Amino acid sequence: MSITKLSSKGQITIPKDIRDKLKLEPGDKVLMEATEHAAVIRPLKKPSESMKGVGKETKSKLGNISATELLKKMRMEDQEEL
Repeated sequence: MSITKLSSKGQITIPKDIRDKLKLEPGDKVLMEATEHAAVIRPLKKPSESMKGVGKETKSKLGNISATELLKKMRMEDQEEL
């Protein structure tokens, strides 16, 4: 447990041990929630983390087709619709 002080601007510094435990780095975003008697800080996922594995899932759904092949296929389908 750590103690921190509220500044005149309403800001706090998240103590190092808490930042380390939550794996927070400068520039990371956190979600602040207020309960009846407490405030909860939750780290938000970084965009790169939330997108992990998307390519693999998409590739398997499309039948292991490469991006180049997929573009060719989509362009052919567009031409057929015209």
